[in-house]
Amino acid sequence: MQILHAWGSASRSGIYQAIATTLGAPVRDFNYARAVFGRDDAFAGVCRELLGIAENASVEPIWDAVLIDEAQDLPPEFFRLVYLFTKKPKRIVWAYDELQKLSESAMPSTEDLFGTSSSGDSLVSLAESPGEARRDIILPICYRNSPWALATAHGIGFGIYRDGGLVQHFDNPGLWTDIGYEVTAGTLRRGRRVRLRRSGNSYPSYFDDLLTPADAVRRRSFDDEAAQDEWVARQIRRNLDEDELEADDILIVLPDAYTARSRAPRLAGRLFRHRISSHLVGVQSSVDEVFVSGSVAIAHVTIQAPVLSAIMEVAA
Repeated sequence: MQILHAWGSASRSGIYQAIATTLGAPVRDFNYARAVFGRDDAFAGVCRELLGIAENASVEPIWDAVLIDEAQDLPPEFFRLVYLFTKKPKRIVWAYDELQKLSESAMPSTEDLFGTSSSGDSLVSLAESPGEARRDIILPICYRNSPWALATAHGIGFGIYRDGGLVQHFDNPGLWTDIGYEVTAGTLRRGRRVRLRRSGNSYPSYFDDLLTPADAVRRRSFDDEAAQDEWVARQIRRNLDEDELEADDILIVLPDAYTARSRAPRLAGRLFRHRISSHLVGVQSSVDEVFVSGSVAIAHVTIQAPVLSAIMEVAA
């Protein structure tokens, strides 16, 4: 079994890196991808470039089965590469949360992700036959986030309280119940007003036992960055002194991945004034290690929700 990053590099294993190496193609890095394809299309661009090479080469699949996590963050070109380099019968599983993306309302179709045959049929089908295992599964319970925090995030993401109206919505209103909501008032139909809440069977009971809605989401404002950092440092100092937490129980998430390297030292300096050691994940520690004993981890959001693809190479 291999657990690989989606991209990789010339010196680090990854799915893209493994495929490029197999094809004898150059392994492109982020600097190249950003310069040629732009920051937002960087990974899609290098995958598209590699796909053009693979589709005109004699491909020898290298993986027996593939599990792709955080699939909503990966471009269709990546899926097509995975399809080409997975052995028959193409055992590919992808797990995703399409509500994590504000730019699209749904994952692309299987046709868009994996492509179609010469006859126009999707290369991958989620159609289920009687007696077979289910192929399209919605996980019904959210263990990570409280129902109140999740509902707040969905409300902001969809723009439910926005003066100009929604910024996105489901094509099928019934999907609200599929993702764990229940109707408390109104009608769940297009053009009708409805009130929803998280259903009781969509989350574990310990949230109700240990938290209240007021605990779930808190907002604070500060005059400047220094005031914010001071507040964060004082709160962590209290966590360590009064709340029986260790430094490696704590993770500070910086929301902007592109400024994390320049932002983190200023925050780390404020923590140091309160006798708190810290490290920037992947810079002052290994990219494979988030928590370090005696040190508070600082990471950008993609470290908290890493884009990793688990590859299973099954022995014959």
